[in-house]
Amino acid sequence: GKVDRSSLPEPGTTPTERGDDPPRTPQEQLVAAHVGRLLGRAQVPVHANFFELGLDSVLVLRLHRELRVALGREFPITSLFEHPTVHRLAEFLAGTDDGDQALAAAFARGQRSRQSRRRPGRREVERDGRGHERDRREQEQEMPR
Repeated sequence: GKVDRSSLPEPGTTPTERGDDPPRTPQEQLVAAHVGRLLGRAQVPVHANFFELGLDSVLVLRLHRELRVALGREFPITSLFEHPTVHRLAEFLAGTDDGDQALAAAFARGQRSRQSRRRPGRREVERDGRGHERDRREQEQEMPR
């Protein structure tokens, strides 16, 4: 079939520039209002990356300070880099973001997987002063007690 060219976005625009996905929750509205004011935008889409929209290091500091004052609580500035969209930051600030828990669970699974692949009784090798490898168990047997 044919493409309806009138329904296509302007060339060179991204979904974030078209104004998709306005903020829905009060937390998203708060974050979007502060980000929008700092960037000089009337609307900030909830899934748009702050840094792709133009947020820089100086504005990150200002956003962090403003959100701390507005919320009346502290949170790490690194969370602005870890949650760089209105939606994700709002979830984090509301305490509903499970990204850290998912990361910790994945790390624990990896640790268990590595431990299960270890061979029992693995040979422990140590180099002597001349560069020769010797098994530690052999050295312990040779040492007088």
